[in-house]
Amino acid sequence: MNLCIVSTNYFYSNYGGGEVYVRNIVDGFINKQRELSLEVSVVSWGKEQKSEYHGVPVYFFSSKEELKEIFREILPDVVHANGMFEFVIPICKELGIRSVVTVHDGMYVCPQYTLLDYEEQLCTRPMSINNCLKCCLYRIRGGRIAYPLMKLIPTERYVELGKKIEKSRFVYYITPICVTALAQVQP
Repeated sequence: MNLCIVSTNYFYSNYGGGEVYVRNIVDGFINKQRELSLEVSVVSWGKEQKSEYHGVPVYFFSSKEELKEIFREILPDVVHANGMFEFVIPICKELGIRSVVTVHDGMYVCPQYTLLDYEEQLCTRPMSINNCLKCCLYRIRGGRIAYPLMKLIPTERYVELGKKIEKSRFVYYITPICVTALAQVQP
């Protein structure tokens, strides 16, 4: 099997957990290659030319088009995307490549980054302003009082209000309550 691991950031960086995580996965596959009959390649964000990491080819891309060309060149059976799923997955679909995604940033599925609802239970609802408003407001001091009022405001108006308030001077209580509408419309 030909496995391609896509790194959200520069593969050789030691900066953050996502980078180290990807390298640890690659190291694990390198150690198991004899047992798994696996060919591993890495595709990383960056402007370098192709390099090698302990016998594993490392390709670099800086645009969707470059990534697509790399996939066409290496013809992976499976792509493991670490982040950047918003354009890695559509390319995989277009090219008929199976894909797996690891999301390293909770913001893609939870505006609070916690994956917990307002009762501190694991949330199972999809992210939307209607599903997340109560949770987001409950984490703001006084948000429980504001929630019954804010849920009455039509979504479009609430988002408009949040955008206007965000550009204004910070006003205790008012600013956090109003910009909460923006947390759910990000990704």
